[in-house]
Amino acid sequence: MSSKNSFSRIFRLFVKSSDPFILEDTKVSAQEVFEVLSSPVTNPHNYKFLSLPTLACAGKLVITVASAPLNYRNRLAIRNTWGRLGKFLSRTSQSNHNAKFVNDNKDKTYYNYTVVFFVAGVANDQLRSLLLKESHMYRDMVISSFMDTYNNLSLKTVAMLKWASTFCPKFGMFLVKCDDDSYVNVPVMLKALQDADALPHENFGRHFVAGFSLFNQQPFRNRESKWYVSFEEYRGYVYPTAVSGSAYGMRIDTARLLYQVGLIPDI
Repeated sequence: MSSKNSFSRIFRLFVKSSDPFILEDTKVSAQEVFEVLSSPVTNPHNYKFLSLPTLACAGKLVITVASAPLNYRNRLAIRNTWGRLGKFLSRTSQSNHNAKFVNDNKDKTYYNYTVVFFVAGVANDQLRSLLLKESHMYRDMVISSFMDTYNNLSLKTVAMLKWASTFCPKFGMFLVKCDDDSYVNVPVMLKALQDADALPHENFGRHFVAGFSLFNQQPFRNRESKWYVSFEEYRGYVYPTAVSGSAYGMRIDTARLLYQVGLIPDI
C-alpha cells in the first residue's frame, strides 16, 4: 500500500449520517503508519517562535486560537469570557452541559484547560511592538516568524501542531483549534472529545479528528475569490473528506502524528 493511501486511511473520518460530529473508528496497522513516517522530510517548517506562552498544557485540554494580529479585541473578549484559565466543574450527578466555573469544593472533580493564541509576523514596526507587549503582558501567545497572511493560514495550523508536539508532552490530553471569532463551550467540547476517544478501537493506537465534517467540497477556481485555489496548489477536483477549519479537536498524540506527516507534503 502506498504512503498516500496509508495516510488517507489513518485520518479518514467515518461519520454517522445523523450527527456530523460523532466519529467512528478506522483500523490502521502499525506498518501503515510506519510507511508514512518513514518518508523523507522535504518540508521542515524552519520558521521560529518569536514569543512563547509561560502557561501551557494544563489539565486535560489545550485550546489553540488562530488570531489575526489586529484582532486584539477578539483576544481580549476570549480572555475575559470562555478563555479564562479556570476550573470547570464535572460531576456524575450533573450534566457537562451545565458545568460552570467554581473556585474550590472538595466534593467535585475539576478540569483545568489552557488557551493559547497564535499569530504570525507583521511588517509594521508599531504593530509588531504592540504584539510583543501584549504577549509579554498576558503570556498566552505564540508569535511565529512567517508573515501573517490569509495564504499562510496553513502555516499557522502547522505552527499549532508543532508547538503542541513540542510543549505538550502529556498523554491523554486533547488539542482543540478554533478561530478568534468563535465561542467554545468548553465542557461540551471536552465531553465530545472524551466520547470520541472512548469509541472501540483496535490495532495502532487511537487517532481521530473531530469536528463538523465536510463532504465532496470542491476547490474555488475563480481567481477573484478570496478562497481561490490554483491547480498548482491542488490538482484534484474534489477535496478529501475533512472537518471545518473553524473548530476541531484531537488527541495530543494525534497532533504529533499530523505534524510529522506535515513535514512530508508530497504524500
